[in-house]
Amino acid sequence: MYAYGTPFSKECGFCGCRFTAPQNRTSYCSKECSAKAASRARGEGGSVETRCGVCKKVFADFKSNNRMFCSSVCRIKARKKPRPACLLCGRPVRLMRNRYCSKRCSNLSRPKPGTASWMGFYQRAQRANPRPKPCGVCGAPGVVRHHEDYTKTEEVWWLCRTCHQHEHHRGRKRGQRDRPSAPPVLPPDV
Repeated sequence: MYAYGTPFSKECGFCGCRFTAPQNRTSYCSKECSAKAASRARGEGGSVETRCGVCKKVFADFKSNNRMFCSSVCRIKARKKPRPACLLCGRPVRLMRNRYCSKRCSNLSRPKPGTASWMGFYQRAQRANPRPKPCGVCGAPGVVRHHEDYTKTEEVWWLCRTCHQHEHHRGRKRGQRDRPSAPPVLPPDV
């Protein structure tokens, strides 16, 4: 008798070739023959050629496996999602949960309901009206931004220093010049 584990010659149960293996271990010469025999036992016709969904390479596999990709590398590539774009500038964000690419874009996108400080008020007025226009009262070069209503930062009336001083002290001294009811409409800067 043969001892357990002693190799001896067998015939493959699928392709019929001779191979050596221990008794009671396997009936097939390779894993491929074993898989093909199992496929045949399930009623399938063997391997089927399929095109990879990422690299478009043709590969063979059994129909029951339902593989869509030729390798794990292609499977990982297909699972990877593109990073969302920043809502303000359109660049990709750093983390998938982010809506903006940077703190700057996040701050720029926030609404500006009002100013929290006089410095913020002054900076917004400067950004809204960067170029001076002639004085709205006398026509001299405008130097000072005058606001009728401090809640409306962008509504600026350009005045020279003298007229601005008169505007703020209007009614306190006699002999003040009356200002127009609204700032004059000036031609746009070219």
